[in-house]
Amino acid sequence: MLRKIQETFKRKWGIENDLRFWLIMAAFAVTGTTIAVIKPWIFNWLGISLPGPFPVSFIIYLILVTPFYFLILIIIGSLMGEYRFFRNFIVTMLPPVFRKRISGKPNKSS
Repeated sequence: MLRKIQETFKRKWGIENDLRFWLIMAAFAVTGTTIAVIKPWIFNWLGISLPGPFPVSFIIYLILVTPFYFLILIIIGSLMGEYRFFRNFIVTMLPPVFRKRISGKPNKSS
């Protein structure tokens, strides 16, 4: 079962071997853990106290923590030798308006 999921991701992401796959998974895991640890510091530094009403907390979280997540993902991915993969991954996650500016390529939608 796990092997099937692994092969699906490898095919979808264009990963040739198992080592690259596990390096990428490790980068995602370390980044997620890092964000969970530093999120309170980010909010404290900005003077924001949570919890509040869930919709408000969630929107603030998305606006403030997502850029930190992408930054840390690029840093950790680069340390693991997967800068190109994570750069492309993040570009595809961004709204189309930002894609051309970051990737240097025109949007498929325009």
